[in-house]
Amino acid sequence: MRRYIVCALFLCVCKAGFLNAQTAVPPADEPGTEALVDLDSLGDIDSLFEEKAPASDTSAFSETPAEKPVVQPKPPAVPSASVISSLKKKGFSLNASYSFTGGVFPGWDEAPWYWDEYPEEQTFLPGLIMTSSMGLNYQLSDTLGVRSTFTFSFPGFAIAVDSFYLDYSVNDSFFLRAGKFSYNWGISRDFPFANLLSLVPTSSQLGVGTFYVQTDKDGNIKKIERYTHSGKNDTYTARLSIPIGIGGLEFVAIARDDFFNETNMKTNIQRELIYWGGKYNFAFKKADINAGFMYSEVMPLRVVLSVKTTLLNTELYAEGLAALGSGDLVVAREVTKWVDSAGKEQTTPWTEYKRERKWDAHAFSGSIGFARDFFSKKLTVGSEFFYNGESDLQWRTEADIEKGLTEPTYRGLIKGSNLAVNLSFKPGWRDLRFAVKFLYGIDDNTMELVPGIRIVPFPNMAVSLAVPMALGSRDGYYYRHNTDTKNRPFSIALAVTFSGSHRWDNYK
Repeated sequence: MRRYIVCALFLCVCKAGFLNAQTAVPPADEPGTEALVDLDSLGDIDSLFEEKAPASDTSAFSETPAEKPVVQPKPPAVPSASVISSLKKKGFSLNASYSFTGGVFPGWDEAPWYWDEYPEEQTFLPGLIMTSSMGLNYQLSDTLGVRSTFTFSFPGFAIAVDSFYLDYSVNDSFFLRAGKFSYNWGISRDFPFANLLSLVPTSSQLGVGTFYVQTDKDGNIKKIERYTHSGKNDTYTARLSIPIGIGGLEFVAIARDDFFNETNMKTNIQRELIYWGGKYNFAFKKADINAGFMYSEVMPLRVVLSVKTTLLNTELYAEGLAALGSGDLVVAREVTKWVDSAGKEQTTPWTEYKRERKWDAHAFSGSIGFARDFFSKKLTVGSEFFYNGESDLQWRTEADIEKGLTEPTYRGLIKGSNLAVNLSFKPGWRDLRFAVKFLYGIDDNTMELVPGIRIVPFPNMAVSLAVPMALGSRDGYYYRHNTDTKNRPFSIALAVTFSGSHRWDNYK
């Protein structure tokens, strides 16, 4: 549990540069302002010191949560047999955890090695977050279980429902999970490009402020509705898992929050907010293979294949992704007379667009990596090479056209060739740990280096220090999209966390 809590320490510094560029925090308007940083507002990101689980493709049969809230307890990975036995166990468990984190984060808007050429601006940021998390697991019968977790954080006064879903089994052969929850596809440790479930666009990216047509049976325009998203991007998922043969088959459907909006249900935006796919796991004795696909009307068809094995005590893994069919919007017709949602006749010219999929467009991405422990697992070494060829295979939305954009808006992983190296050393004294993360964008000569140290001097207390820095070209990706809260390419983070948790069980 402690490793989940510790990730709060580096919410402002250890955000990996390979994450979606949309999540990068923009530079501050006033670099010299000393503002209190609410760490909880920075999102859920992996800690530099979190022990990475062995690369594995997540499914109902081996589960690792996609999202890792600061202090939210998560269910451990369990095989399918354990899933069956847990559904037989009636009763409930209650989890409570608390975390108090404070720190200081000085930084500069230029790296020290550029100070002779460019004037630097120094910013000193204090940080604070206090968080409580509650989770309830209730097994109502042999076949039905309910899970829910929520988090409250201060000073942001934010209350979040992290998960709320049901588990249902049919004759120990079919397992359904439905509701608000997260999980991963893909085995990459550093570049989650094959986590197809995370590639689903948010509601706010789908034609904000554009019109959707309702027609009568003859195809004449009956009414035109304006789609405005709710501002929420919550994801709701239904997953059906079926153990078959040496592995398991899995089907998944994902809907954004606006899918259930009454107004949107009357317009054709509805079908753009649903995503579906499936995969199969082959659990061979010497290798684990996963093959899957994901599709929607506003995404290319993506097919993924991953393989992992262990050779001479070294974990090896490889993953490939093919994206087939790009899409664009073409003008269907121009309307000069129509009726709006209020029933008033309008004469303002309006253009209707339709989608056109181009199946001859394609792109390929892939990665290969390894991980190995030395000296009785005191030293862990891992590295991965990743090539992203999908940067230009994106769909243009109605919102892009309204904004006058001629090219598709792309917010994805850094394109081209990339390299990642991770080192972790644990001497075995008071949970002392040294860690180094290195990311290198080969094509544009841009790098991110984050060395750090963590120690637990007393029970329920952890102290961490890290120095995130951007290296290489000033025009490169990592220099402009670094881990710092104010996009500073060189900063220092010192944080202290007091945390604890407790669990109550009441099972028959």
